[in-house]
Amino acid sequence: MAVHKKFQKTMILTIVLIFSSMNLPFAFSEETVDTSEVLYFLKNVANVDVSKYEPKLVTTTSEKPPEFGGLSHVTGKYTLESEKSTINVLFMFTDNTLSYCKITVVEGEIYQLEELSADIKVQADVFLQRYQAYTGDPTIEAMRNILDTVDVTENGVKVAGNIKIETAIEVYSSSTRLSCKNTFNGADYTSLSVRFINGSFASFGDDRSYYKIGGTDVNLSKEDAVTLALRHAKNLSWELLNGTKVTDFTIVEDKIGAQLLTQPREPLMLYPYWLVILPLDKMYPGFITQIMFQVWADTGKVITCTPLSQGGDVPLNVSSPTLEDNSAAPVQQENEPAPSTATLIASIAIAATIAIVITIAAFKKRHKKSIAFSNHPHVQ
Repeated sequence: MAVHKKFQKTMILTIVLIFSSMNLPFAFSEETVDTSEVLYFLKNVANVDVSKYEPKLVTTTSEKPPEFGGLSHVTGKYTLESEKSTINVLFMFTDNTLSYCKITVVEGEIYQLEELSADIKVQADVFLQRYQAYTGDPTIEAMRNILDTVDVTENGVKVAGNIKIETAIEVYSSSTRLSCKNTFNGADYTSLSVRFINGSFASFGDDRSYYKIGGTDVNLSKEDAVTLALRHAKNLSWELLNGTKVTDFTIVEDKIGAQLLTQPREPLMLYPYWLVILPLDKMYPGFITQIMFQVWADTGKVITCTPLSQGGDVPLNVSSPTLEDNSAAPVQQENEPAPSTATLIASIAIAATIAIVITIAAFKKRHKKSIAFSNHPHVQ
């Protein structure tokens, strides 16, 4: 027991020393923005009667993440209080432009500046109209025109030209989210999204002011991406902390998932890539259950091929030699800047989601077989 406690203390000290010696992935900046812009947005775009509240700026933080090319990110929080209503407002400025705002009701209801229709489509159109006036962005007009043809009462996707509008409804939270995305060749790039809860504005996010479209060509098909993933996986191996090297594993090929996404190849410039998830037939040493493969859809160059674990040891050394036979498609391991932390986290999250879906499907299948065998009625 004493040895175990001593080991715990040693590990904690080691972790502290590691983090204290690391170069943080961002630097704090003394740059500030006029945070009263948030109150102006709440009044003129979000329809909040700010005059009935006592606003208090609780906190602000400024940083310059390297993956954003040195652009400043200022985040903060307002608290707006009145006798019968209190709301918290989170916000973010990117390069001095308000790019995110979220309202959380703490007490009472939000004081509205104007009485708006309960129709979400009407509210969304009013928001877009006001946001267009606020930003001076003429491209929002096209979004409004497409919105007029969208059924906002159910989940769905509407595509017209290079604009996609996705509707997501959460019954448990009485919320509706509308996302207007710029899409090319099946890949989504920048977007403007707005969410309403109980018929009132709740949040918005807009990355179009800082993310740019670097390229839209998709020269690699989904089938070719999967083929490349399988070929690279054959050369994959990983080593555990105890020195064990894993080279033999089985991929369940009829469960492979692939998705066309976008990410920066250089700061803030988005390009299409294929994310391919290769599920394994069982859990291998290191708690490895799948392999994540990424390849640029325009050039066919490999971004990464790495095993993913669900808890437990993370592979210490991963090896995936470049294949010599590149006849099927151009395959080349790139010496490019690594994907940003946010992009990698998003990719892993998507990979985990695909794995969970596969696991649930397999469980349901086994469950149904068990029920049929025992001849018991299936109770939902």
